[in-house]
Amino acid sequence: MVTFPFMVLFIFHYIIRYFDVILDIGSGSGNVTDVLADSVKHRQIIGLDIDPKMIDFSIQNNTKPSIDYQLEDISKPWDELSADIRALEGKVSLVFSNSTLMMIQNKSTFVHNLRRLMADNSYAFTSFVLIHNFTTKLSPEERSECEKWIKIPDYDKQVSIWTDVFTTQGFTIELTEIKDNYIINDTSLVKLVELPERRTRPYDHFAGVERRGKAVIIYGKNGFFCSGIDLNFARNECSSRETGVRLSRLMVANTTRLQSLPMVTVAAVEGQALAGGSEITTACDWRVMSRSAQIGFIHIHVGVSTGWGGGTRLTHLLGPIKALDLLLSGRKLNAEEALAIGLANRLFDDMVNTDMFIDAIAQWLNTCITTCDKSFIKLCKESCYSRPTL
Repeated sequence: MVTFPFMVLFIFHYIIRYFDVILDIGSGSGNVTDVLADSVKHRQIIGLDIDPKMIDFSIQNNTKPSIDYQLEDISKPWDELSADIRALEGKVSLVFSNSTLMMIQNKSTFVHNLRRLMADNSYAFTSFVLIHNFTTKLSPEERSECEKWIKIPDYDKQVSIWTDVFTTQGFTIELTEIKDNYIINDTSLVKLVELPERRTRPYDHFAGVERRGKAVIIYGKNGFFCSGIDLNFARNECSSRETGVRLSRLMVANTTRLQSLPMVTVAAVEGQALAGGSEITTACDWRVMSRSAQIGFIHIHVGVSTGWGGGTRLTHLLGPIKALDLLLSGRKLNAEEALAIGLANRLFDDMVNTDMFIDAIAQWLNTCITTCDKSFIKLCKESCYSRPTL
């Protein structure tokens, strides 16, 4: 299903305090778990995920002795949970779950298990991403055909489903909040860092593009794709932790919207895609390169980590072993190497200018998707990018 950055927050008796045992459900790559460990006083945090690759990656990169990662599906019947998890019965003082609820099918069992695991007077912070009904933008005929296969409830219904499950199991919901990530329309990065949120739907920003085509090609100019953020700007305008975090959140939101577009997105890499530029390529469905091009996750050479979501996306594309190699070495991949490891999808001969390069890619795209209806492309992307349900 298509997911959008509309977040529903359920907060159960949540206050700032010391937590003995914290359960992070759907810990993924461990990035948020690591932030949680820095932000909340605790004795132990246990990160759970159903993806073995994510658990392996988290374990390999974990530097905090208070964090432990385990492969577990918390929505299974209680007796099928691991002995280590069942041993936590009545001992968990905080449950944290970021954008995981939407993928859980056995809702009642999931909440029942939480109730058994949580101690008296314990707390929970959970969230999920609302599913937008993309069929509203289709023609009546297309909508009718799509709804034969899938019918998406409205936002209120999606929220009430979980509200009912939690309250039935005895939870008291102190705050339910619907939040949406911001979209900022301004070319000045300085102003982008300072502008407040603008509440709007992600697809509204691309509505005209969506009506006109089936694909989007992202490219640079003068034979260079993108080198990421200007280091002078970063040094002068993002030197504080607060502004750095705000810019990172902005770019994660923007690259997520790019990845969520209901059309094929292609990164056309000429010259070099470095640092933030390499992260942008991972937010595209396909990466095509000229034969002299290079992609480099060179963040380590300038003393930073991937902050635009590229590290996690690279792991999903290549697996944790190859991703970790590229991130730790900071080496630049030439086009042949990128193709060999699966980062690039296709190579093109070097062209006289960028316009010729883009024309060649457009012709290739026409052969790939010319027979595909736009609604079919949307459905295929939903299928490919939806995480497995718990």
